[in-house]
Amino acid sequence: MLASFDYIHISKEINTLHPVQAKKFLSILNAVRDLLESKQRPIYRKINELTGCSSRTIAKFWKWLRSLGIDLSNIFKSRIEEVGKAIDKLKRKGFKPTYRRIREVMRCSYSTISKYFKIVGKKKALIPAKKNIKPLPYSKAAGLFRKLSQAEQERYFRRARDEAGDQSSSTLERFAIIIFARSKHAADLAEASKESSLFKPKIIKPTKTVELDPQVEVAVLEAFNSELKARNLIPFGGLEKKDKNYLKKLLDKGYSLEDILEVIKLKADEWLKETKMIPAFRPQTVLKPSKFPTYLNQARSKSQKKDPEFQILNPGTKLQYKDEVLEVDEDGVVIFMDDKRVHAIHPKKVWEMLKQGKLKIIEEVK
Repeated sequence: MLASFDYIHISKEINTLHPVQAKKFLSILNAVRDLLESKQRPIYRKINELTGCSSRTIAKFWKWLRSLGIDLSNIFKSRIEEVGKAIDKLKRKGFKPTYRRIREVMRCSYSTISKYFKIVGKKKALIPAKKNIKPLPYSKAAGLFRKLSQAEQERYFRRARDEAGDQSSSTLERFAIIIFARSKHAADLAEASKESSLFKPKIIKPTKTVELDPQVEVAVLEAFNSELKARNLIPFGGLEKKDKNYLKKLLDKGYSLEDILEVIKLKADEWLKETKMIPAFRPQTVLKPSKFPTYLNQARSKSQKKDPEFQILNPGTKLQYKDEVLEVDEDGVVIFMDDKRVHAIHPKKVWEMLKQGKLKIIEEVK
């Protein structure tokens, strides 16, 4: 082992190298020594984790140690044995043990695999083992067995008589099916039946027709087309099946036709202003059930913000604000004074305060 080597001598030899290379080799030497002292194998991956050096640098280090006449066979002996175990594992699974697959199993270098092949012989090592046949379930094997010809069934009956002796016909048949389930013949027939099932014609289920009120369908289509025509865009020819499904779902959930028309108007005003959003204005997008509640809330909040009833109060109208009586001037403005300064409430603010109940009309001048 390297731990039994003259560590001081190797360190002195490293110091004769180029400073950059010497620094890397010294870190690798310390890592190898620590791994061996903790009874761990100094594989490339572990050295890389401890030092950060690349596989190429680590390979150069081992080559440099050999050039000093240091025997490393004890270090790599068990690693080569692991290659044999990895190859056996791949063979048992039925895979050819190629270099790439061996490296995936044990993460070793190509040179370690090559050393194993030199010892054992490459041709012998790369021959995959025969894959073990997994017995079929009894019920599946029984179905395949009864599809065999009479001559083939008799062959398995003869083997059943040899194993079971003179038994009843039902017992012999059971033995024959069990023997058949373990055979390669059964495995091949099962694989063939599996492949043939892939080419069976698919059963196409009849599509359900969507029952929708024709008047609702016409009203929704006209709402979309009127918005498109108002902006010189091409109208829709009709609602597709998916559009009708979405419309039916919305009506079933309790949304009214007025709600749907309100959302169509909202999205037309939003999306048809921008060229890139015009393709989004279609029934499948606007009437999507998962998005519709959001669109409807947006439309309702927008309608609430509008105040078509707003009007300027006529001059001379008397209002009550807290304990004071105020009067509207010629411009519709209400002026009042507190202890600190004079306040002027403009017409729109006056109307908002009336809606909120902060102001109250005592005497209205018409």
